[in-house]
Amino acid sequence: MSHRALSVLIAVLALTAAVSCDRAGGGLVGQTAPDVSLPALDGAPVRLADYRGKVVIVDFWATWCPPCRKGIPDLIDLFAAHSGRGLMVLGIGLDREGAAALKPFAERMKITYPILIGNQETARAWGGVSAIPATFIVDRQGIVRKQYVGSQPKAAFEKDLAALLE
Repeated sequence: MSHRALSVLIAVLALTAAVSCDRAGGGLVGQTAPDVSLPALDGAPVRLADYRGKVVIVDFWATWCPPCRKGIPDLIDLFAAHSGRGLMVLGIGLDREGAAALKPFAERMKITYPILIGNQETARAWGGVSAIPATFIVDRQGIVRKQYVGSQPKAAFEKDLAALLE
C-alpha cells in the first residue's frame, strides 16, 4: 500500500470514529461504574472502589491512538491541578502488549496518574468501549456522571468536573 493510500485510509477511519463519537450515547451515565480489578504497571491490582470518595476520570486509551496521545497532557494537567480537591485519574491502556508497551510510553510521556492494563473484558464491562479515547467521569459515590467518546478539550473536562469537585 502506498503512503498516500495509507494516509487516505487513516483519514477515513478517523472520520468514521468521529462520526461514531457524535452518535455515541451516554450508556453508563447515571449508573454505578463497573468495579473491575486491573493490574497497574507494577502488577499491583487496582479497583475503582479503592477510590470511592474521590471524583475519578477513567480514560480508555492506547499508545498507537493519536487522539489518545494528544489528550494525555490535558489529563496530566487536570490531575496536577485538582488532585488536592479529590480528583483521581485512571488511564486504562488497551495495548495488546500490555505493560511492555504501556510502561515505556508512560515514562516517556511523564504520566503522573496510575496506568492500568485493560483488556476486551474490561471494555465490555464499561458499556462496550468500541472507540478510543473513551473517557468517563465517576462521582464520589461511584456513579458515572459523564461519558465522552473521542478527544475532548480540557475545558470540557474542567466544566464537567467543577460541580463534582466542590
